[in-house]
Amino acid sequence: MKQQLNWISAFGAVLFLILACSNPKNIEGNWEALDNQNEYSEVYFEEGNMRIFTDIAGFIPNQKYTINEDSLVTNILSYHIKWINLDSVILSSNTTTFYLKRIKSGVKLSDYTDEQEEDVYRNDFYNRMKKRKEM
Repeated sequence: MKQQLNWISAFGAVLFLILACSNPKNIEGNWEALDNQNEYSEVYFEEGNMRIFTDIAGFIPNQKYTINEDSLVTNILSYHIKWINLDSVILSSNTTTFYLKRIKSGVKLSDYTDEQEEDVYRNDFYNRMKKRKEM
Protein backbone atom coordinates (compact mmCIF):
# COMPACT_ATOMS: atom_id res chain seq x y z
CA MET A 1 0.00 0.00 0.00
CA LYS A 2 2.79 2.41 0.95
CA GLN A 3 4.60 1.64 -2.31
CA GLN A 4 1.43 2.38 -4.27
CA LEU A 5 1.02 5.75 -2.51
CA ASN A 6 4.66 6.62 -3.20
CA TRP A 7 4.23 5.64 -6.86
CA ILE A 8 1.03 7.72 -7.15
CA SER A 9 2.78 10.71 -5.54
CA ALA A 10 5.75 10.37 -7.88
CA PHE A 11 3.45 9.96 -10.89
CA GLY A 12 1.48 13.07 -9.84
CA ALA A 13 4.68 15.11 -9.52
CA VAL A 14 5.92 13.99 -12.95
CA LEU A 15 2.52 14.71 -14.52
CA PHE A 16 2.49 18.19 -12.96
CA LEU A 17 5.98 18.92 -14.36
CA ILE A 18 5.00 17.69 -17.82
CA LEU A 19 1.86 19.81 -17.88
CA ALA A 20 3.67 22.87 -16.54
CA CYS A 21 6.46 22.57 -19.11
CA SER A 22 4.16 21.77 -22.01
CA ASN A 23 2.07 24.91 -21.47
CA PRO A 24 3.74 27.17 -24.04
CA LYS A 25 3.54 30.89 -23.75
CA ASN A 26 0.94 32.16 -26.18
CA ILE A 27 1.00 35.60 -27.78
CA GLU A 28 -2.58 35.25 -29.04
CA GLY A 29 -5.09 37.58 -27.45
CA ASN A 30 -5.51 41.27 -26.66
CA TRP A 31 -2.57 43.36 -25.47
CA GLU A 32 -1.85 46.91 -24.34
CA ALA A 33 1.39 48.15 -25.89
CA LEU A 34 3.52 51.02 -24.67
CA ASP A 35 6.60 51.78 -26.75
CA ASN A 36 9.92 53.28 -25.73
CA GLN A 37 8.59 56.76 -26.66
CA ASN A 38 5.58 56.37 -24.34
CA GLU A 39 3.12 55.94 -27.24
CA TYR A 40 0.18 53.69 -26.34
CA SER A 41 -1.57 51.28 -28.70
CA GLU A 42 -3.47 48.02 -28.52
CA VAL A 43 -2.92 44.90 -30.54
CA TYR A 44 -4.92 41.71 -31.02
CA PHE A 45 -3.02 38.61 -32.14
CA GLU A 46 -5.00 35.73 -33.61
CA GLU A 47 -3.90 32.84 -35.84
CA GLY A 48 -1.10 34.67 -37.67
CA ASN A 49 -2.98 37.97 -37.98
CA MET A 50 -2.62 41.05 -35.84
CA ARG A 51 -4.97 43.97 -35.58
CA ILE A 52 -3.71 47.28 -34.19
CA PHE A 53 -5.41 50.40 -32.86
CA THR A 54 -3.50 53.58 -32.03
CA ASP A 55 -4.55 56.93 -30.63
CA ILE A 56 -3.22 58.78 -33.68
CA ALA A 57 -3.95 56.44 -36.61
CA GLY A 58 -7.00 54.59 -35.28
CA PHE A 59 -7.39 51.13 -36.80
CA ILE A 60 -4.41 49.93 -38.80
CA PRO A 61 -5.12 47.28 -41.47
CA ASN A 62 -4.53 43.68 -40.40
CA GLN A 63 -0.97 42.47 -40.67
CA LYS A 64 0.39 38.95 -40.91
CA TYR A 65 2.89 37.69 -38.38
CA THR A 66 4.76 34.47 -37.63
CA ILE A 67 6.52 33.25 -34.53
CA ASN A 68 9.98 31.77 -35.10
CA GLU A 69 11.48 30.49 -31.84
CA ASP A 70 11.92 33.71 -29.81
CA SER A 71 11.00 36.16 -32.59
CA LEU A 72 7.78 37.68 -33.86
CA VAL A 73 8.20 38.45 -37.56
CA THR A 74 5.99 40.86 -39.54
CA ASN A 75 6.33 42.05 -43.12
CA ILE A 76 8.05 45.19 -41.78
CA LEU A 77 10.20 44.18 -38.79
CA SER A 78 11.32 41.28 -36.68
CA TYR A 79 10.96 41.57 -32.92
CA HIS A 80 12.76 39.59 -30.23
CA ILE A 81 10.23 38.19 -27.72
CA LYS A 82 11.11 38.33 -24.04
CA TRP A 83 8.47 36.84 -21.76
CA ILE A 84 8.25 38.46 -18.33
CA ASN A 85 5.33 36.23 -17.35
CA LEU A 86 2.27 34.83 -19.18
CA ASP A 87 0.66 38.30 -19.24
CA SER A 88 3.69 40.55 -19.85
CA VAL A 89 5.98 40.56 -22.89
CA ILE A 90 8.69 42.79 -24.29
CA LEU A 91 8.99 42.97 -28.09
CA SER A 92 12.18 44.64 -29.25
CA SER A 93 13.65 45.44 -32.65
CA ASN A 94 16.66 47.52 -33.64
CA THR A 95 14.49 50.65 -33.60
CA THR A 96 11.57 50.12 -31.20
CA THR A 97 10.70 48.36 -27.99
CA PHE A 98 7.12 47.55 -27.03
CA TYR A 99 6.10 46.64 -23.49
CA LEU A 100 2.99 44.48 -23.76
CA LYS A 101 0.50 43.68 -21.02
CA ARG A 102 -2.42 41.32 -21.62
CA ILE A 103 -5.86 42.97 -21.54
CA LYS A 104 -8.24 41.02 -19.34
CA SER A 105 -11.30 43.27 -19.04
CA GLY A 106 -13.32 45.87 -20.88
CA VAL A 107 -14.15 46.02 -24.58
CA LYS A 108 -11.14 44.68 -26.48
CA LEU A 109 -10.15 44.66 -30.15
CA SER A 110 -11.38 41.07 -30.39
CA ASP A 111 -14.83 42.30 -29.31
CA TYR A 112 -15.00 45.11 -31.86
CA THR A 113 -16.83 43.98 -35.01
CA ASP A 114 -18.60 46.98 -36.49
CA GLU A 115 -18.76 50.76 -36.38
CA GLN A 116 -21.65 50.81 -33.90
CA GLU A 117 -19.29 49.50 -31.23
CA GLU A 118 -16.46 51.92 -32.03
CA ASP A 119 -17.39 54.51 -29.39
CA VAL A 120 -17.62 51.86 -26.67
CA TYR A 121 -14.25 50.42 -27.68
CA ARG A 122 -12.60 53.88 -27.89
CA ASN A 123 -13.87 54.72 -24.39
CA ASP A 124 -12.25 51.59 -22.91
CA PHE A 125 -9.12 52.18 -25.03
CA TYR A 126 -8.65 55.70 -23.61
CA ASN A 127 -9.33 54.52 -20.05
CA ARG A 128 -6.66 51.80 -20.38
CA MET A 129 -4.25 54.25 -22.03
CA LYS A 130 -4.65 56.74 -19.17
CA LYS A 131 -4.06 54.05 -16.51
CA ARG A 132 -1.05 52.58 -18.34
CA LYS A 133 0.66 55.95 -18.82
CA GLU A 134 0.17 56.74 -15.12
CA MET A 135 2.16 53.65 -14.11
